[in-house]
Amino acid sequence: MTKPMKIVALYNEKGGVGSTSLAAHLCWLARENGIRVAGISFDPTTELRGWIEPLGISWFDGLRHQEPCEDAELLVADIHGQARSILLEPDLWVIPIEGRMSYENAIDLSDRLSGPILWLPNHIHGASFFVRYEVPPSLRRVEQHFPGVPRSHAIAEAGAERRLVWATDEGARSPGARYLRSALETVLERSGFALKAPAPRTPMPHPIADPATAARHAHAIAAALLDAELQSWPSPRMQGLAEEGLLDGMRDGADPGRDREIQRALADLADAMWARAGVSPRARR
Repeated sequence: MTKPMKIVALYNEKGGVGSTSLAAHLCWLARENGIRVAGISFDPTTELRGWIEPLGISWFDGLRHQEPCEDAELLVADIHGQARSILLEPDLWVIPIEGRMSYENAIDLSDRLSGPILWLPNHIHGASFFVRYEVPPSLRRVEQHFPGVPRSHAIAEAGAERRLVWATDEGARSPGARYLRSALETVLERSGFALKAPAPRTPMPHPIADPATAARHAHAIAAALLDAELQSWPSPRMQGLAEEGLLDGMRDGADPGRDREIQRALADLADAMWARAGVSPRARR
């Protein structure tokens, strides 16, 4: 294959992490920035085609060894989790991560890939999109985008129809769409492209003033989760927390600063519980 100027490949062997949606949005964002872009699919369903062909963006079937047009400045590759014999040498690997299993796959995959790697937390629920995944010291080529892309009703509704979340003013204004744009602009910048007018980066929230309050909320959430697990789901405790807005995450009206502190307190609580059980951090994976 004649290598275009740049290749960005989205890949995680764990399916369902949103790689096709990310690839389609990346193609559109690249074209918006004046970059000649094409997509290539290493997926038997060629799902990427349904996303970008209606946008007038060329796509190619990598499994059939179709070669992209030579004038493309950027080739965005959507790689199926079970794809084999991928004849690509990407300038940047983007590994979407959604949950524990895809995180473990990202560690294993990053150890086998060559070249720069960017972990992109995607579809992250609630305050956890402010939590960094632990990158093993041996994976020095791995960079992690922070914060991640939160779970978003607007993105999900658009994706169900293979539409970009930015296709409507309402979708484009949603929190998820703003974080998605910021993340994919980072991908383009890491690939060596200068953006015409990058969107203002979403500012990091300031911690709430009272860490003790965050710790109490974290203990309340942990107790509610145990209560729900042992009795019923959702439990009365969880319903009470929901009424207080402590389980809102990124939905409208949530306080991301508060959520971040609660998440940190929950992580500290979990570490203390593991330590008391005599289990090391490495043994938990």
